[in-house]
Amino acid sequence: MIILKLISFEINKAVEDISLLEKVYGKVRGGQADAMELRAIGIPRAAALIEWDIRRGIEQELFENYCKLQGVHPALLAANFAVLTPQEVLEIYKAGQFVQIGSLVQLPGGRFNAGDDQKYKSEFDKKAQSPGEIPVHRVEITPFLISPYTVTNGEFSLFIEAGGYQNQDLWDPVAWNWKKRRTKRKIVQPAKWEDPNFNDPNQPVVGISFYEAEAYAKWRGMRLPTEHEWEYAARGGKQRQIFPWGNSHSFKNAHFERYNSGKKDAPLEVNFHPYKPNSFGLFHMAGNVDEWVSDWYDCNYYDKLKKQGIVKDPKGVAKGEGGVYFRIQGKKERRVDQKIVRGGAWFDSSGSCTVFHRTSYNPTDHHTKLGFRVAKDLV
Repeated sequence: MIILKLISFEINKAVEDISLLEKVYGKVRGGQADAMELRAIGIPRAAALIEWDIRRGIEQELFENYCKLQGVHPALLAANFAVLTPQEVLEIYKAGQFVQIGSLVQLPGGRFNAGDDQKYKSEFDKKAQSPGEIPVHRVEITPFLISPYTVTNGEFSLFIEAGGYQNQDLWDPVAWNWKKRRTKRKIVQPAKWEDPNFNDPNQPVVGISFYEAEAYAKWRGMRLPTEHEWEYAARGGKQRQIFPWGNSHSFKNAHFERYNSGKKDAPLEVNFHPYKPNSFGLFHMAGNVDEWVSDWYDCNYYDKLKKQGIVKDPKGVAKGEGGVYFRIQGKKERRVDQKIVRGGAWFDSSGSCTVFHRTSYNPTDHHTKLGFRVAKDLV
């Protein structure tokens, strides 16, 4: 299992202010040890103790000072804490399975069976299956990097502070023109940025369009995952299962169906949840928020791929080749190009939280269920 971040550093180099070191360690151990004892206890154990105390919520001043020492924004550091016991932290540290702050999880790639087939229809919600999710087809994915969690409000705030909404170089020309045309609601932040139900720094950023997600990813020097990369990541290396955790509908594994489960009526914070990551160490690959991926939607795309045999790194159809057809108030049916969304959200049914479920939205939509994670090619 790969988790998000252990505070891994060489104490002699990173902590120059011994008084701060004593203060931090004193807070962790109740003032029963000094800096020399911290050095003696060893870097892995000291780092685990400090991280554990920060995660439990030590005083803000200490936290901010520590972030300055590490050279990271407090919101970014906070967003990376997973719910682990100190012993779990140490065991994973010894195994060398930590990912540095701001980095991504590397997935090995390989061949897998993507999509769904008829045998799953009776095992959860029969109505959830879409024609666009069948048939099963073979795909080969090149090794790549992906975020272990969805982008948070804290992380996205850095994009806003850096002038991301004003930097035309980050936006697709169509997206830039769309942003300029909006007069009633100027696009300068996500739609729910001021809503206290959705704007905790550690909650996934929502109310965000595909275009905004794409611009943020470019600002980070990254991109959005393709839908087949996303499905490969969600499956966690398992070939034939319905959910990221297995084949059984369970409220113990993801934040979904809040109407039936009595769960929170909003996405959970990425650093506070009772759910374990999947086999690749990725959190919330089902439920919490739907996730934008890079592909344009075509309900017949899987049929096309099936006929091609094993397809390497499919990127979806070109704009204009697929789309969704609507008939509004008896008018002539028209086709609308839409982007694919994966994963299911906190109020969705279990059928929307399967590893193969796919739906679509207009790239300008900014629903409270829509978030994203980022990916990157290996150099």
